[in-house]
Amino acid sequence: MAYMVKLDDIRLENIKNVVNGRIKIVGAGKNKCDIIGIYGQNGTGKTAIIDGMEIIQELMTGNSLGLKFFDSLYIGASESVIETGFTVDVGDKKYKAEYKVVIKFNETQTDYFIARESLKCVGIGDGSGEYVKCDFENPDAIISPKKNEERIISRDGRLRRELYARKVVARETRASFIFSKGDEAALTGRNLNEGIFDVIKVLKKYANIDLFVIKNSNSGVISLNQLIPFSFRIENGEARTVKGEAGIRLDGPTLVSIDRYKDINMLLAQLNLVVKCIVPDLQLCIKEYGEQADESGGSRMRFELLTRRGNSYLPLRSESEGIKKIISILSALVSFYNRESATVLIDELDAGIFEYLLGELLSVLDDNARGQLIFTSHNLRPIEVLDRRNIYFTTCNPKNRYIQLKNVKGAVNLRDFYYRSIELGGQRERLYDEADLSGLALALRLAGGYMKYEG
Repeated sequence: MAYMVKLDDIRLENIKNVVNGRIKIVGAGKNKCDIIGIYGQNGTGKTAIIDGMEIIQELMTGNSLGLKFFDSLYIGASESVIETGFTVDVGDKKYKAEYKVVIKFNETQTDYFIARESLKCVGIGDGSGEYVKCDFENPDAIISPKKNEERIISRDGRLRRELYARKVVARETRASFIFSKGDEAALTGRNLNEGIFDVIKVLKKYANIDLFVIKNSNSGVISLNQLIPFSFRIENGEARTVKGEAGIRLDGPTLVSIDRYKDINMLLAQLNLVVKCIVPDLQLCIKEYGEQADESGGSRMRFELLTRRGNSYLPLRSESEGIKKIISILSALVSFYNRESATVLIDELDAGIFEYLLGELLSVLDDNARGQLIFTSHNLRPIEVLDRRNIYFTTCNPKNRYIQLKNVKGAVNLRDFYYRSIELGGQRERLYDEADLSGLALALRLAGGYMKYEG
């Protein structure tokens, strides 16, 4: 089934330090792409957007939310909300879809659960609409509105019991009822109309195949020179799409299954077409240490990643952090460049990358890419090359975290304008909490009094 998905907006409520914030994607790319940059002071909600979309991806792929997401919630709030809007093309039909999830803490705030989720679907052109909602706190209803539950379940007692049991399991495992996995899907074509059922199927596929969420923790393991995580999407020789993450060791050989080793070879072939244009003459290659049997009697391959320039070979761990960062995200960027439905979110895109190169890369992507790229960054070079309508700035107000600068006229340099707005104000929200630089020297001296000297 041919499909296309575009992310239209993301709204957060009580996620990390964001009480309320919204990012709208306006389609300001020069081609068909969208590139959204999010900038601001440390601790003002840039990463919250990435965390929120990671939660949405986990739910739409039918996975359970683990305890790792506990730290993404706003402790003390009555509930946390993530709401996402999409434009969905299915065959010759087009829909506006909104998926919303509400998360709550337990009474002792030591755990959390999904309280409610809903999916609204409106046909573009004909205005037809339908929505399905699952309230995990209401034991009497499986889905709402009530007319949908009656239409779907009718008088089928067996189906009612089956769906109720699946709802209980979804709540206990912090999983989506609407987007439950594969053959275990609770809501199917037998009990939903064609429009919303097609949207559910397409959004599942989008989350599995075309949505990439790359966290800053990836840069952390690269910095430690222990592991390089690859977010990738490739088409193998059997016309099968392979998308996922592969962690390859930097501190020694990696051992993987033969099938995964074939995928990694295809990934390197894909990356080598591009990486030499970014880092002149650089190519990735593999040093094989041979096959060995695993505990189940199968075969696994031991190998190490190298880089080559001319006739000189080095272990990948010997390359700069910036080169390793580019390599690790490059396959995701290839998907963003070529696929309209690809959405790539990258936290701290600029980590370790030379600022001029970063600006040039984004300029090329903005001219010719087809998908969507949302990134956070501290490096201000990209705001000089991207359309100002696609740049968001975080504010000091947790109730209105994301804004676009107003009164930006003509060919003004947005970077300079941002600095002036920090220093002089003039925006509807304050953009920066001033550091106490006047007291810094004294504080540093006083802190030195707590140091113990030996010798």
